[in-house]
Amino acid sequence: MRTVATIQTGPAKAFQRLGNGLWRRGGRIYLRVRVNGRPTWKSTGTNDPTEARKWLKKWRTEEWMAEHGFEPKGVVLHRQRVTVGELIDAYVKAGCPTRKMQAKSPCTVQGELHFLRPVRAFFGNKAAATLTLDDCDKYLAWRTSGGYVAEYSLHGKPQEQETRGGSRAVDLELTVLCNALNLAVRRTILSSNPLTGRGRYTKASEVRHCREVAPTPEGLRQIEYWLRGRDEQAVADVVCFLAYSGLRIGEALPLDWECVDWDKKLVHVHREKRGIMPWVPILREMEGLLRDMQKRSQSHLLFASPFDPNTPRDA
Repeated sequence: MRTVATIQTGPAKAFQRLGNGLWRRGGRIYLRVRVNGRPTWKSTGTNDPTEARKWLKKWRTEEWMAEHGFEPKGVVLHRQRVTVGELIDAYVKAGCPTRKMQAKSPCTVQGELHFLRPVRAFFGNKAAATLTLDDCDKYLAWRTSGGYVAEYSLHGKPQEQETRGGSRAVDLELTVLCNALNLAVRRTILSSNPLTGRGRYTKASEVRHCREVAPTPEGLRQIEYWLRGRDEQAVADVVCFLAYSGLRIGEALPLDWECVDWDKKLVHVHREKRGIMPWVPILREMEGLLRDMQKRSQSHLLFASPFDPNTPRDA
């Protein structure tokens, strides 16, 4: 007489052994396998021993391939078919992390999302595994020729504008693309980054510091006179404040009047890009500007939106 082995794992949870690693319970056949060295149960989704044996064979084959460094055919096909757009979606969903999987500053993330728009428009439907350095050259030609059409909203109405990115913009955009590809490599979606070794298009001789193109004091007065003559008072305030303070536009626009310390003649600021000085001095020109702005102000913000006084002006 044949003896049937059983394993009791709780009330009404007995497994009936069918042989060769197959066990039946409740109208389903399960595999008794090891995952990361620990024994566990895997349902085959069937009650047919023949189908269950196929599942067991497939499991053992994939386990052997993983142990000896071979990738299943399905994984290889997926890597060949995954698009750049899908990798960008995964990168954005992950929060645009660093290579060490650390969070970036909100300002950096916002900039990367902006850079990814033309990248998605050009590379979005391309298979990521088939990218080459020649694709980067084609992207440069596409951007400099005005191939990317930016879509945005102005006063609630959709607008379109053809844009031309220079070599510096292209370098920044391709760097963010490489960040997304590196994350895919880390997650084993890609076996390697196809754009590794990409050079820079920007030449050191072409890089200019902002001081080289900054207006002279007389030029700044002419700019202010022209803007105020067009009744662009708020824009003139921003331009002059940036010139007097040396702040980045992202550091200046969120400021409110509580940041202005008239007694110490300081404006308290939150710096971007690892800036360490948490204030700027209020010199004579800036004091006159701020006094005039305060008389006209109808908001707690220095530079309020014309549509909502509680929202900073858009860059």
